[in-house]
Amino acid sequence: HSNYHPHYRHADTVEKGLVLYVLTGPRVRDVVPRLMALTGRAAFQPRWSMGFAFTTMHHADAPDAQAVMTGFAERCRVQGVPISAIHSGSGYTTKADGRRYVFTWNDTKFPDRK
Repeated sequence: HSNYHPHYRHADTVEKGLVLYVLTGPRVRDVVPRLMALTGRAAFQPRWSMGFAFTTMHHADAPDAQAVMTGFAERCRVQGVPISAIHSGSGYTTKADGRRYVFTWNDTKFPDRK
């Protein structure tokens, strides 16, 4: 029992690192407020993360990839298509040998990293 968090019990295991909480109630709507009292409310995602996110390797693989991708974003804006994010796929990592490298940047295709 806890004087700080009523309506819950806990059991500790012999092994360290696991504490098990069991919250009970006749309905989910009875249990959720108790869970939130124990853990806090979930943070709401930023508004932009709820919108349309676009990705294609085709645009990122184009020789003028940055112009192609910014052109796509501009066409979306002009046509009233709400777009929150453009993910460039792995084309931004492609080097002159045609191979894709992790955590690298192709300054030829994407000279302006903004």
